[in-house]
Amino acid sequence: MHSIYNVNSNEQDDFNDDFPVPFIDVLDRVKPGTPLTTDIALKDGKSITHAILPADHTHIFSGDSIEMIWVYGETLEESVSMGKKVVESPHSEMPFEVTLEMLTAATANGHQASLYYYYTPNGGPAQKIHGETADIDQRKFTVEVETTPSYDIYVTGACDHWQLAKKEQIHTLTNLDNRDHKWRSVTRGGCSHLAISDKGQLWGFGYNGTGALGTGDYVDPEAPTLCSFGENGSHPTNIVQATTAFYYSAALDSDGYLYVTGNHSYGCLGDNQGDVNTCNFAKLGERKYKYISASNMYQEGYRGYTLFAIGKDDDDEGCLYRCGWSDANCNVHLSDEANAPAITTMKKVDDGTLSEHKWLSVAQTKFMGAAINEDHEVYVWGNAWEGCLGNRDNSGKHYDPFKLSFNGETPKIKKVVLGGQHALALDMDGNVWGWGWNESHTLAQSDTGAIFEPFIISIANNEPCQDIAADLYQSAAVTTDGKLYVWGQSAYGNIGLPDGSIMLPTYVPFEEKIGAIQMGYWSTLALSTGEPVA
Repeated sequence: MHSIYNVNSNEQDDFNDDFPVPFIDVLDRVKPGTPLTTDIALKDGKSITHAILPADHTHIFSGDSIEMIWVYGETLEESVSMGKKVVESPHSEMPFEVTLEMLTAATANGHQASLYYYYTPNGGPAQKIHGETADIDQRKFTVEVETTPSYDIYVTGACDHWQLAKKEQIHTLTNLDNRDHKWRSVTRGGCSHLAISDKGQLWGFGYNGTGALGTGDYVDPEAPTLCSFGENGSHPTNIVQATTAFYYSAALDSDGYLYVTGNHSYGCLGDNQGDVNTCNFAKLGERKYKYISASNMYQEGYRGYTLFAIGKDDDDEGCLYRCGWSDANCNVHLSDEANAPAITTMKKVDDGTLSEHKWLSVAQTKFMGAAINEDHEVYVWGNAWEGCLGNRDNSGKHYDPFKLSFNGETPKIKKVVLGGQHALALDMDGNVWGWGWNESHTLAQSDTGAIFEPFIISIANNEPCQDIAADLYQSAAVTTDGKLYVWGQSAYGNIGLPDGSIMLPTYVPFEEKIGAIQMGYWSTLALSTGEPVA
């Protein structure tokens, strides 16, 4: 979830009448998924745009702090601090009051000043965030903070490799670690999983035979274990994203640096090390990225050897990078060259359709790849087996990515997840779209054949959804009121329901609201907010 900031005026206090105090009125509320800025208007008709956070910084957490400073000269030495506030919890209100002395100093230079924010991550250096120059007419206002929430992780399903930090199969949603930690996110990669704690540290659990969990050894941990970074095995507190693919993994820190671990075959980790295993996350170069995705589908005979990343630097923001190798079914090379060699270093996609757009996210499995551009359109490529590319094709190989059509509609898509041979997409209105092979009712239709075009899947009588997930033969969605619905093949406890083929989206009884969902190899991982379900 993106951080949300509101700037609201409070009632006027009894200040000296020599200082007129028109209130500041909010024009727009910053919503998740929009640029993190707020337009503010002064009552005298002047306006100011405050950059609340850098556009590429989308996470604020408990323990971070914000300091607000009026700068009335050319340097920060000519400034007045309004104080530093520490974020204590989600939805914190952080009031900053301007005193008469502050106003006197701040307006000494022609009644002009600049407003700066200093954002300090918990344990990290301060970052200056600049606001525009404007008349100083306001004495008191409040910054309302919505932080990225902390969750409990609940799991259910198979435990072949301790992938759920349990030894035996689990048939109902069960707390991962007895509430020993709070979590920001979890990612799945077959039987390997990575989770980011509310302290910004990365933890691993599940299969670790190739060092994919980066825990400093090759042992399958029986409980979530801290991941190690660098030769000294440090545990940084600024990890914001992770991705894993059974044999190898990657992680991003808040600065955009990429770290990799596990099996390096076929150049899948972009460091040209060859077929070796490593068990600590190592930094990959100095280029910065804002999103990463490994080929995280476990399918028989295929475990994926590809890694995609999206650039963050000014010269390549939104550009797609990739490394590794895959057979022609997935076409990581986006080329019709037969038996193309592996791409052993992270390389920018600089020709073809994928070089013509700025990208927000990307995903890939054995048969297909999909990416969402900044216009929230979906492009797909790969093998159109059983309709998994959603283009009425059942056998062709599409080397050049093409824009996916949504049955005549133009939804803005914010997330795509890929199952075995089916796919789901979530649009901005909360609709869940599906296409591909409906084996085991993975698309919630009675006919278990292929569905060649995207269509809307009704969840709980068309309730809007906030998250989706898919794996080989199972699918899931979370409604905006925090309820989890699942469908597809139920086996080994993978979806928390009795065994069998579940045709329609079915509610999974659970006493707490679910905020996000992941599906792994015959398993489900749910992030609970801790709030009771209404």
